[in-house]
Amino acid sequence: MHLLMKKSLILLIVLFIAPLSSFPFKEIFFKGDPGDFSIYQNGPLVTILNIHSKELPYITFEEITLSKKLYNNIKGKDLKTWIKRGGNGSSSWTLVEIDTNSMDVTRAYCFHKQMHLDINKDDTLITCLLDLNISNVPEEEIARIGPRQATKTDSRPFWEPSMIIDGKRRAPSKMDVYGGTWKKDDSPLSGRNIDIYILNDFPFPYWMQIHGDFGSKKMISLDSGKNLTSPIQHVPAMPPKFISGLEKWNNTEMFSFLVKADRKAVDFTLYFMEMARDANKLIPIESKYKVIDTGVLKFNLLKQRLVQELTPGKTYRLYLSYTDGNQINSIVSKDIIHWK
Repeated sequence: MHLLMKKSLILLIVLFIAPLSSFPFKEIFFKGDPGDFSIYQNGPLVTILNIHSKELPYITFEEITLSKKLYNNIKGKDLKTWIKRGGNGSSSWTLVEIDTNSMDVTRAYCFHKQMHLDINKDDTLITCLLDLNISNVPEEEIARIGPRQATKTDSRPFWEPSMIIDGKRRAPSKMDVYGGTWKKDDSPLSGRNIDIYILNDFPFPYWMQIHGDFGSKKMISLDSGKNLTSPIQHVPAMPPKFISGLEKWNNTEMFSFLVKADRKAVDFTLYFMEMARDANKLIPIESKYKVIDTGVLKFNLLKQRLVQELTPGKTYRLYLSYTDGNQINSIVSKDIIHWK
């Protein structure tokens, strides 16, 4: 009886403690500093991942893709200079900002096309990895060098992936080995086991292996380092957009409309743009707004103000100006308002 109770107690301890030993990979990644980078090969292409900036709760990483042939010409000491000068010959260059609280992608920008992209966290490997729950792999399960000997204790040295920093191969260093299982979803990685080698909380894996039914895929760091300087100092705010027309509150003297806006778009000023044949006239209208959801602003304005400024029988569009850094920009609604 006492033995059964003892086993039950041990089982309870394991059940309660085991989940606490795992944690999401983002806890390691978010400790990284701007300028931390790692480089990986995927077939004929090479991808450079870099932490561009960190303004908590936001962190922006940079993803630069180029051919393996071009990489071979610039790797090592010339790599940072090539990036600082604009990465001539790269095939893609994307910056992705993440809200570390909600884990939403709040901004994605293509440097080559000078345009914003509509992506979510499932569209890139690194953002998918952030939610992967990992835990330390037991020593008896970590790969070792050489054949197993017929002894009670395994004295073979642990296998360590190559470590290249700023183009120079370094002596193997003891890395932390983590394992995790990809969540069940519709992706090709659904339910797959993943092994990751991390060095001293450096934000990017030096070696990663994804196990599957048809073999495994490896992601190996070709180079890594710190203090990588990006030529992109300011990522433009994503242009706001109207997500509702002007609506009157029920039984009130208030009107409102909704705008989806980037966090760096500020200093909003509302106008009603009078639609005229000769020229459009801008009429300033006092308004107030509040954040009602992530990136969603609700603008409120008094009916009395509209009655004073607008002319019955004329048509208008909403015109919203805003500031992004030192630039003043504006957007115009598609909906036409027929004022009565």
